[in-house]
Amino acid sequence: MKCMVLGFLFFSLVNIIRAQGNDNFSDYPSEGKLCPDFKLENIQHYSKSKATLKDFKGKWLILDFWGVNCSGCIASFPKISAIQKEFKENVKFMSVGVYFSENDIHHGDGYNRIKSLYEKLRKKYALDLSICYDDAKLRKQFDVDGVPHIVIIDPNGIIRAIINGTITSNGLKIIMDGGKSPFIRAYGKHGKKPDSLYNKDLSFSDNIKNNIIHPKVLYSSENSVLTFWDKTIPKYMVSLPDLKNNQEIIITRMDLKQLYVIAFTGRWYTNYMERGHAILHYEPVLEVQDSTLFMPDEANEKNLFCYHLLLTHNESKDEVLKIMQQDLVNSFHYEASIETKMMPCYKLVATEEAKKKLKSKGGSPIFKPTGGSHQGFISKNFPIWNILSWIPIENGEAIIDETGITDNIDLTIDANDTDIEDVKRALRKNGLDVIKGLEEMQVIVIRDKKNQ
Repeated sequence: MKCMVLGFLFFSLVNIIRAQGNDNFSDYPSEGKLCPDFKLENIQHYSKSKATLKDFKGKWLILDFWGVNCSGCIASFPKISAIQKEFKENVKFMSVGVYFSENDIHHGDGYNRIKSLYEKLRKKYALDLSICYDDAKLRKQFDVDGVPHIVIIDPNGIIRAIINGTITSNGLKIIMDGGKSPFIRAYGKHGKKPDSLYNKDLSFSDNIKNNIIHPKVLYSSENSVLTFWDKTIPKYMVSLPDLKNNQEIIITRMDLKQLYVIAFTGRWYTNYMERGHAILHYEPVLEVQDSTLFMPDEANEKNLFCYHLLLTHNESKDEVLKIMQQDLVNSFHYEASIETKMMPCYKLVATEEAKKKLKSKGGSPIFKPTGGSHQGFISKNFPIWNILSWIPIENGEAIIDETGITDNIDLTIDANDTDIEDVKRALRKNGLDVIKGLEEMQVIVIRDKKNQ
């Protein structure tokens, strides 16, 4: 009996230690340390169907975790395939298809969806990439909290970089030559992040006044402060309330162009289009001699800013925007205004035949994806401008409806919506096209202040 009790206590103690270890960041893969051994299963388009870390000894291994709903992941496949061909036998890219929902994990739906999508993309783009499908074990072992998530392992099994974003050939060469990773670092759910002393029970300004954080202050007044962002401040805190009395605006880790957009519109990632017509150009126009401050460096965390404004006097929205605009003037000594200019854009156009052919036959409005994630849609009895947001325009440029189609349409598209050329091919089959053009629209213009 005594032995049974001792055995039970020992078993319980071991489980407690293991449970505690799972929440310890040191148990998860981290940069600069030896990668723990792992097992890849269900590998396809490779010489083996199973492999471990030892099988890749002597060459660089890159694990690229991705999912079906990640448009950036899907868009990167042709580029990664090209990098694989460039580095040949020195580097092995292993795409790791992951799925996050419990339904996908337990019922096999995730495997079927992700495999079907990858095989379609592989044939369309002649991808030269091996892939394995993960049932959550590998995702948990590598602490993958979101995708894209890329792990770069050197020939000795040391993790040289864990990346959140897209890999490039030049960046990979820097790492392989022993340089610092130029990519944005991914920490995962349990990864040790830079220490932040920020007290969320206090306002941003009070954190500075109480010497809790020490960012470089560019401008401060009784109710506002604008600073550079640093690692002691949480990322991506954005609060833009209804501009009512005794509320506060708080923005952290924001690039300067976006700060100007917020100051002139009162919105973050504003919708620049309305029913197929441009309201405001997506990006301010710079007419400055030195644009360095407008060039955010995410990897090295430079030229990113924080702003805090306390509303105290029941200010109107226009009054609040004027305060924000003046704070930007006081901080950077630029002049800014909204002007009307001819701006580059894209235009959706249609043939005369398409105007007749696409006219809806009526029925309940339907707009749903088809052919897998990011692989097209079915639109029935919807206006033509409804599809504009689906068209992947580079750099967020405005796309305007110039089809002249006023009736609702029925349209089915089979295309990779992360690839503009594939989308154009599908649109042309239906008498539609996307072309470059110019359009008169409003835009924020930022200039050097006169008599500086």
